Amino acid sequence: MKIPEYLGKHISIMLEKTPFKNWPVEKYIEDDLEEKPTHYTFKGHSIEVRCDQDGKINTIFLESGEDNGFDKSLFEIPFSLSRKQVLERFGTPSKSGGKSSSAFLGGSGP
Repeated sequence: MKIPEYLGKHISIMLEKTPFKNWPVEKYIEDDLEEKPTHYTFKGHSIEVRCDQDGKINTIFLESGEDNGFDKSLFEIPFSLSRKQVLERFGTPSKSGGKSSSAFLGGSGP
């Protein structure tokens, strides 16, 4: 399965499949929120998955970059797309912002 195909599926399906079943994963629950989403972070592979309270995957975060450890063959969308190309392919996002800067994290976005 490609990464986008896991959206809406139960996390157990992803955790049983190669390569994810062989990757170290950390689980944490955001219990300070009303919804209490659960996050699964695959350390060393630049992917994080967020699930609802029923364990269904609703968000997949991917980190692009040269040495991120992410196997791009698992994703059918190239990281080389420009912002304009992403907007043309997927339409207007529900939320977007410009560049930001943090004293602790440095610059990020847009």
